[in-house]
This record gives sequence, C-alpha cells and structure tokens, in this order.
Amino acid sequence: MVGGVADGTVTHGVLPYPLDEDDRPWWAGLWSGEAPRIVMRLPFLQGGNARGRDTRALMIARVAPEPTGDDRTLILIESAEQRRRAVFAEMVAQIGLEGRLVSAATDGSLQYLVEVADFLDQDDKRLDALRQLDHVVRAQVIGAYPVPLAETPAR
Repeated sequence: MVGGVADGTVTHGVLPYPLDEDDRPWWAGLWSGEAPRIVMRLPFLQGGNARGRDTRALMIARVAPEPTGDDRTLILIESAEQRRRAVFAEMVAQIGLEGRLVSAATDGSLQYLVEVADFLDQDDKRLDALRQLDHVVRAQVIGAYPVPLAETPAR
C-alpha cells in the first residue's frame, strides 16, 4: 500500500494502526521527504456500536498534513541504542512536548514511532532540539492528524 501511494498508483492508503512492537513496521519506510505522509487516524468519530469499533488505522497520502488546532504528530526516530518505552516520553518532555512511544521496530533497526500532542512540521525548532538529544541518530516527521472526535450522547 505504501508503494502504491508513493508511486501515484493510488491517492490514499489505509494501513493498520502500528502495533506496540513490530518486526516488519510499514512506517519505518517513511524516512524520505518524498514518502507519503500520515494524514488521518481512523475512525475519525469515536464510539458507536458498529462491529470492529476498536479497530484503528492510519491513512497515508502524498500531501503535507495541515494544522487543525488539535493535532497529533508522528515522528520516526532512529536511536543509537535500544531504549525503554518510558524514555521517549521523557525525551519529548525535554523539548517541551507531551508524547508517547507508539511502536518499536523489533527488526534490529532501532527505529521508534513517537506521537506528540501538537502539530509539528519538518522545520519546527522542537524537532531540531529532539535531534540534538543523546542517542538520537535522526528524527523525521512522518505525518500528523487531527484528534478524532468523541461521540456525544443524543439529547
């Protein structure tokens, strides 16, 4: 799916939400500035009584995400050594953001997918600060999405 979006065969792709740990993470191939970007988390409206309502996915496209005022940004980080999950929340706190580790590649590549509670683009100074932290080999914004809406009860 990533290849089809990257080469323009399709305009959008829907991929499974990353696992806590993954030995073949699809998101680890998004380092290039020309790669598709994550633009939406699905479902966008939380709640309801449909089957599979706990299923989550991410949508990718060859467009740059835009800020909506209530966003989450996904950052791909390569580390010089294996890191514990809690370290990533501490790392993003050091640069003034709240965040968490979404997924860790277990294929030996030392790549991690981190979500932060704000909109960042590739030129954001906070991303530069993240790149300067110990053990960070490189860091790349690979997308952002608006926070999904919560279903409000009927009146």
